[in-house]
Parts: sequence; C-alpha cells; structure tokens
Amino acid sequence: MILIALLLSASAAKAEPAVAFALPYPDMIAEDLVYDTAGARFLVSSVHRGGVDAVGADGKVTAFVASGANDSWGMFGIALDERRGLLWVTTAAMPIAAHSQASDKGRSALLEYDLRTGAFHNRYLPPDEGEHAFGDLTVGADGTVYVSDGIGSGVYMLPAGANSLRVLVPRGVLKSPQTPALSADGKTLLVPDYDTGITAVSLSNGKTRPLAHPADLELRGIDGMVRVGNELFAVQNGVIPNRIMKLTLDTAQTRILHGEPVARKGIAAELTHATAVGPWLYFIVRSGWDRVQDDGTIKPGTAGTAPAVAKLPISR
Repeated sequence: MILIALLLSASAAKAEPAVAFALPYPDMIAEDLVYDTAGARFLVSSVHRGGVDAVGADGKVTAFVASGANDSWGMFGIALDERRGLLWVTTAAMPIAAHSQASDKGRSALLEYDLRTGAFHNRYLPPDEGEHAFGDLTVGADGTVYVSDGIGSGVYMLPAGANSLRVLVPRGVLKSPQTPALSADGKTLLVPDYDTGITAVSLSNGKTRPLAHPADLELRGIDGMVRVGNELFAVQNGVIPNRIMKLTLDTAQTRILHGEPVARKGIAAELTHATAVGPWLYFIVRSGWDRVQDDGTIKPGTAGTAPAVAKLPISR
C-alpha cells in the first residue's frame, strides 16, 4: 500500500520481469500473493473487492474466500502454513476496502482458514486499544504468525495453538511496519518500516534496532519483503519509479552488505507484494493503488487495467 512517495534515482535493473498471468478484475486492487504447492495454485488477496482468489495452473480464477465472508472487509496480507494446512489473512476496514462502513473505522482482524477447503477456523482481534489496520504477516516454521499494523504501528504475534494475539512491538516504536521476514535461525524478525527503513526485532525480548546497512542504501518505502537464503527481496513502492531490490545479508544475517535493483520501470509499476517459488520471484504489478485518492476512494473515471502477476528469476 503506497503511503508516501520518495523521489529517488536508481541504476537500471539487470533483468526485465515478464508477466506470468493476468487477473480478471480491474477494480480489485491486488495486494498480496502466495503459492499453494499442494494445490498447485496461487492465492491473491483483494482490497477493494474483498476476498481471496485462487489462480490455477490453467489460469482459471475462482473465489477461495468469498468477499465479505466471516465479517471481513478488504483482504490485505496472506500467508501460508503448509505444514499445518492453514491460510492466514489480514482484513481491515478502510474507505477503499470492501464492505467498510464509517462505523467500522479502525477495525481489523487476523483470520484463519483451512488451506484445503477454505473453511473458516477463527478470528483474532487486536489485543490493545486504538485504531488498527493489520496489513502484512509471515509465519514461522513453528507455526507462529507475525502481523504488522501499518496504521496502529504495532507488531503482533500469535504462537501456534494460542487463542489470542500478543504484542511483540508496542504501538509507537515503529511508524508504519510492513511485511516482516524471519531470519534463517528464526530468532529475529526483520520488519520494514515504510517511513524509516528495516528494523530487526529480537523474538526473545522484543528489543528493536535498525538493521545495519551501507549509508547510501535507501531502505524507506518498502512494502513487500521476502527472504531467500541470505538475500532479502524488497518491493519498494515508495520510490519513483517503483523497484524490487535484492539486499544481500551477511552470514549471520545481522546487517545488509549491499543492495541492487533487480526490477525497475517498465512492467515493474504499482508494485505491492512478492513471493518466492523455486527459482522464481513472483510479484504483483499494476495493483491499482495509483487510483486511490487521499481520502481512500478511487478517483472517478479511472477504471484502469487489471492487475497482473509478473515473475523474475532469482539468482542462486
């Protein structure tokens, strides 16, 4: 979700992405995607239409979670726990989001579904007061779900088997946390803050520190982020033009050694989130966020083209 625009320059990308498949709804505002290996399908969330759509190997699109189901609004982040057969989705009431009413302002939830059947399991509400907009999330190997709140500014966790969310990073420590990624050892949560850069959060005590990086490397404006080995692929839609950066970490994953753009300009526009599938990085382009006005409504007369999912080879 684009919250700010940083006017930056960047060197040309070394490779150009290609469209993997198109989505059928120009008004959906596509936000996040994951790949369900067992089901051989992508799952894509929609903010404006609501719900989660499944895209099969044949390109056919079907509703997996219906718009408005389970008292949901717009669907934002999605994450898989394939080991436990679960799909996790965040939903938030915002002017641009499906089924939002003025009385819903500031409401948000984490939803749990059966990955195979789409059956609804549970709804988890914020554990603290104030307005919230759960946007992004990731799942650890132990089944713990980590959720960031782009408006409320907190980061939360739901341990496997727990019945309520817990505060990991209290409100006010960060400004606008986005898609988190776990370190390889599972001890640190790397959280991009849209306003300030990437923060490392210790999962043992919740302490935070800026992730060390070269002084000339711009890390603001990151929305989506996925770790592959010692590399972070960061979707930076708060820069003009949008770009995807490959950020190389040291062996201990305590600092960024260097970064380079791997997609920029051309099809890499209106980016949101990405996911790694084998040797490919798949990411949403033409998401539709450029048609959203400051008040959260769509600009009149801007039907736009439908979002698409592009792919780019990951260097090994």
